[in-house]
Order: sequence, then C-alpha cells, then structure tokens
Amino acid sequence: MLSVRPKVSKLIYRIYNRSIHPELFETLGQRTIKRANYTVDVGITSAGHFVQWKSKNKILTEVSSLNTQPLPVTHCLAAHSWGGRISRNAHYRLGDTYTADCHLEVIDPIIFWSLQCELIQDSHTEGMFHSFLSGSRADLGAISYIHVDSRSHSIFVQAFHTFPDDNVIVKSESSFSV
Repeated sequence: MLSVRPKVSKLIYRIYNRSIHPELFETLGQRTIKRANYTVDVGITSAGHFVQWKSKNKILTEVSSLNTQPLPVTHCLAAHSWGGRISRNAHYRLGDTYTADCHLEVIDPIIFWSLQCELIQDSHTEGMFHSFLSGSRADLGAISYIHVDSRSHSIFVQAFHTFPDDNVIVKSESSFSV
C-alpha cells in the first residue's frame, strides 16, 4: 500500500465509455450513490480518484491514476497528462451528458498551505477525505478531498489532490447528467 502520494508528473487523466473494475486501484475510500436514473461510484485512490457513472443509456468512467497503472486501452475516449487545463464535453445519443474541467496549479507556498488547511477543515463536515504521509520534511502530507452534489438527474463531483513537495493542487470538476 502506498502511504505517500506519487509525484504529479506520474499521473494521467483518462475517460472511458466502459466500467473499470475498482480492484485495479488501491482504493482508500469509496461511496456509491444510487438514484432512480443513475448509479455513481466515487473513490479516492492512492494516485487520485475515479468516478463511474451508470445510467440506462451510458457507462462513463473518469480516472486520475498513475501513468504506469495497467488499465484497459479499449474504450478509452481520452488520456491526458496533468499539466495546464483539461476540458471535456460529451453529449450522448439518448440524452446523457458529461462535462469536465480539470487543471493543475502551481501555487505560492503560503497560499498552498492555507488552501491545504482549508480543505482539511471542510473535510470534517462533508465529502470524502484521505491524508497521505509526508514524502519529505514538509509538515503535512498530501491530501485528497472529494465533494459530491447529487440531484435526481445529475451529479456534480469536485476533486482536489494536493502535492506539497511541489506546491501543486490538482482540481477537477465533473458533471454527469441524464
């Protein structure tokens, strides 16, 4: 089990139009949300997160993982290294939509620590949270925080992953709807 988060340069963001078995990841926290129109599995992994949307019309899976992670190549709609901004929009034949806006930010160290502490505080009242061991002499280790807002026909997922050694925060906002 990884207790220290991998470097951000080793991560990749992928979107699939198929399910991905959670056993392929070291899952550190997971939640399943079931509604009349869809089911979503959301999880924090040792290298990021996954969101798997299943409706009667579509299966979509968003994954942030190690670039060396042995994941399927079939039905992979997109694969991007983290760096800068990633935006994706998709509208499917029977009405499902997917939008994602993801970006990596290098932040001033003082602002970084302030944001990291704010995310830790927010995690006590809502969302999913995991704290990693420090990979250096930094006081705090990396964290992952996921906030989910579920409605009857849609779900909005915000994921934050911090990388203290590099003063980097990776943010993603994804919306799935039917």
